[in-house]
Amino acid sequence: MELCETSKDYELLTQKIYRAIIESEGVENIDVQHDVKIKGKSGVEHQIDVFWEYRYAGVSHKVLIECKYYSKPVSLIHARNMLGLLSDIPNSQGLIVTTQGYQSGVIDFCGHYEINLKRIRPPQGSDWDGYIQIITVNGELYQNQYLDMKLAFDGYDCDTKAYFDKHGSEISFNVYDSSIEEGGELVLLENG
Repeated sequence: MELCETSKDYELLTQKIYRAIIESEGVENIDVQHDVKIKGKSGVEHQIDVFWEYRYAGVSHKVLIECKYYSKPVSLIHARNMLGLLSDIPNSQGLIVTTQGYQSGVIDFCGHYEINLKRIRPPQGSDWDGYIQIITVNGELYQNQYLDMKLAFDGYDCDTKAYFDKHGSEISFNVYDSSIEEGGELVLLENG
């Protein structure tokens, strides 16, 4: 399954991710924008895939994100282009986001010039190596009134919240597919 179908889809996904990150950190009044035109100090207008700006201690700070929805690693030319943007747009910080990673030299170059590199791609099975994948919750029920339970989600993603607001988060199960322990001996009750 592909993460996105087009470069524009990838840019919009990146915008959504960074909007959620900023909101989750409690930052207010920052508008993460897509496809923004910014005039540099040279007078040249630059197109920025994802952009936001904030003021801190009276100084304006700009974040410029270039999205590279590629089937190959990003080359050094794109890192040099970002450095050119940062030189022409005062008080800016750069970020390059891609699906496939970076060619040799890009990481060192960007590290030296403090250009951030990120990768956004569909998850792979190997991403879970060494991490918890399944959580099993065991509990005891003493009264049948508690057979319907609800989960609470404390995330900040508006789409996730809207989904659970619309569909609910109730968990139900059949009491006849339960087990009861009698005198140290397990008795399985099955429906039917």
